Amino acid sequence: CKSAVKLMEYGLAGIPFVATNFGPYAQYVNNARPLNVGLVADRNTEWKRGLKMLITNEKARVSFAEANIQNLHQNHMLKSNINLWIEAFESIGILPGSNEGIYEENIVKPQ
Repeated sequence: CKSAVKLMEYGLAGIPFVATNFGPYAQYVNNARPLNVGLVADRNTEWKRGLKMLITNEKARVSFAEANIQNLHQNHMLKSNINLWIEAFESIGILPGSNEGIYEENIVKPQ
């Protein structure tokens, strides 16, 4: 299954990437704008061009890796999005610090 998690893992490891210009990969790269976090490619020639550029251009590799790390810290870390989580919980009536929303499962044993 296609998932942008793979691109995030590459970012945390400082690995630049060329990804398929499809679904979550394209969305991850586009949502990071104006940061240029990686390359997407549709055709073999685009893949070859992108890979060759990453192999031969150290400055580009470093730039993509640094931008991806910056994007992750700004947009995908819990610390930078904690207010969104608090708002989501509050919207369903769970207040920070309350015991509301604690999940307890009652197990009914067959007789």
